[in-house]
Amino acid sequence: MQPVILEVALNGSTPKRANPHVPRSSAELVADALACLEAGAAIVHTHIDDFAAAPERATALYLEHFEPVLARRPDALLYPTVGSGATVAERMAHEEALAARGVLRIGVVDPGSVNLGGADAEGVLPWSVAVLGGDVFEHGLARAALERGGHLRVGLEDFAGARTPTNADLVAEAARLCAALGRPLATPAEAAKLLDLPR
Repeated sequence: MQPVILEVALNGSTPKRANPHVPRSSAELVADALACLEAGAAIVHTHIDDFAAAPERATALYLEHFEPVLARRPDALLYPTVGSGATVAERMAHEEALAARGVLRIGVVDPGSVNLGGADAEGVLPWSVAVLGGDVFEHGLARAALERGGHLRVGLEDFAGARTPTNADLVAEAARLCAALGRPLATPAEAAKLLDLPR
């Protein structure tokens, strides 16, 4: 079975009052991203706190945490969320600027439910599960997806529950489950190949 692509969504709009471990500052985002990559994540997704930032400002804010992460982990796959604006071009302008700076190999697009990436030898496209506003581990969804060849997204952007884990805790929990099921974790390079990302 192919390796598991483990994505971690570090923060989203989740406030620290919901979980004190949610990274908000650039320094916190750098530390969390590096800890999660070390724990087995292949892809890291982040938000900046200034959602209404103009594209130039949004680009600068993302670079504040993308560049230090990539300096330590040049293989990391990092991507931002969409920005604000009246048009798709305005909402995606910071992604174009980040790609031009060489820090972006993967991005976000929300066309609804869709599989993106190359098919495997059996013609199956990569697919992943997450639980937004819940716990992907709690009712066996993560296990069921892994047993069926799927991938996982975890992280404090999505997580809600009685416990207050860190992002690295959630990545480590996913890594343990993958190991228990005999599914190796994809490195960022393996994830890029599975997703057929450009170099």
